Amino acid sequence: MFGLLRMDWRSAGSILDGSSLRSGFEPGALRSREIPPFFFTANAQRGNICKKDNGLFPHDQYCDYYYECQNGNSKEVACPNGLAFAGKAKGLIQNCDYPHRVGCPGNDGSIMGQAPIGTDNCPWLYGVFAHQTSCTRYWQCWNGTATIQQCPFSLLYNDALHSCDWPDNVPDCQKHPICKDQPNGHIPIEKSCGRFWLCVGGYPRLQRCPAGLAFSPTGLRCELSQNVPGCEPPIQCDLLRDLHLYKSLCEKRCVYPNNKRLYCFISKDLEFDQEFNGTKTQLNKRFLVGCDI
Repeated sequence: MFGLLRMDWRSAGSILDGSSLRSGFEPGALRSREIPPFFFTANAQRGNICKKDNGLFPHDQYCDYYYECQNGNSKEVACPNGLAFAGKAKGLIQNCDYPHRVGCPGNDGSIMGQAPIGTDNCPWLYGVFAHQTSCTRYWQCWNGTATIQQCPFSLLYNDALHSCDWPDNVPDCQKHPICKDQPNGHIPIEKSCGRFWLCVGGYPRLQRCPAGLAFSPTGLRCELSQNVPGCEPPIQCDLLRDLHLYKSLCEKRCVYPNNKRLYCFISKDLEFDQEFNGTKTQLNKRFLVGCDI
C-alpha cells in the first residue's frame, strides 16, 4: 500500500526541505521571528578567500562559517548555532539554513565548527529534531525555544532525513502497546461507538467516524449506526396508535420529532401515566412492564 502511495508522493521528505516553503508544510513560522544579530571574528588571512572584492564565500573548513568580503577585506562570519551557510540571500536567516538542506557535512570534508548550545529539547539553538517518545511528532527549535510539531496525514518523523516520511521508511519507530498485535490497521475502542484507533507503523492515531456512522468491531470500519449493536440511534416515534406498542417503545430510548415528548413513569397508584402533547391518559400496567425511561 505504501509503495503505491510513494509513487504519488515521490517526495514525502519534501515536507521539511526547501520545497516545503511553497507547499505549506514547513514547520513553524520561521521567517517572521526576530533574528539575533550575527557576530564577526577578526579579519581572516587573505590568501584566496576573496574570489571577488565584494561578496559572500564558503568557509574552507566549516559549514557554519562563511567569509564576507568588502573591498577585498574579508571577515569570518558565524551562522546562528545549528545553521550552515547557504549562500547570499538564501536560507532561513540571512544566508544560513539547516545543515541537511545545504549538504553539511560536505563532500569536501567541511563540518560544523561551532560547539552545540543545547536547551531542554534542542541539541542546537536552531534545527529540527526528533521527539524523545513520539514517532509522529518532532521539535522545531528557534533560538533555543522548542515548539512541538505534528507530522501530517499518516506520516512518521524520519530523523535520518529530518523530515516526515512513510511509516515503512521509519523501521526504528517504537511500536505502541495499542498496536503491538497489529502495527497497521484499525483497532476498536471499548464502549465507544464513534471513535477508533488507526495504527500506522505501530503507532496509534485517534480517529472518529462521520456523523450517523459507528465503528463496527467486527467489520473494523465505520458503518450505519443502526447496523452496529449497542450503537443504534434513538427511535423517531410517530403517534402511538396501538397501546400494545407502548411497552416495546418504552423499553427503548424514544425521541419524538417536532418537540413532541413522551414520558413514562410510575404514579402513586402503580399505574403508568402517558403524557403526550399535554394530555394524560391512564394506562393499564400490563402494557408497560419494563418501562425504564
